[in-house]
Amino acid sequence: MGVFQGQWTCAGLEVLEAQGLDGPASGLAGFDLPWELCLFRQVSRLECLRRLAIGSNEMVVSEAHGFEMATLQSLRQLQSLELVGNEDIPLGLPEMRALASALVRLERFHFGLGLVDKKMQYWLAGARPDIQQMETQYYY
Repeated sequence: MGVFQGQWTCAGLEVLEAQGLDGPASGLAGFDLPWELCLFRQVSRLECLRRLAIGSNEMVVSEAHGFEMATLQSLRQLQSLELVGNEDIPLGLPEMRALASALVRLERFHFGLGLVDKKMQYWLAGARPDIQQMETQYYY
């Protein structure tokens, strides 16, 4: 969790796999609510990332929780994104627009079951046909 609390800079990090994340215990230093906002801000500082696998069934992946274009813009090298989030709050149009416009080198987008509905998958396919999409069942 040191990466997400800003304790490590990891300036040249190219691959980050942090799946199965649970929300931090209450009072854990370095996190304000929502904790996902802190997490996405820290990840956005890893400008050399080529592959990012992140999330959990607890994580809310939404613009309100920090998953937005401004946060993602520095990830200009990202080619592969595996994202798991709370399926009760699936990605909507603002989040899909962030994916399509901010992640210019993205080739693969794999996401947890229920995180992206068919309408949003079709939207992304129209906006960025170069991105391979795959819905994946993740177990934690």
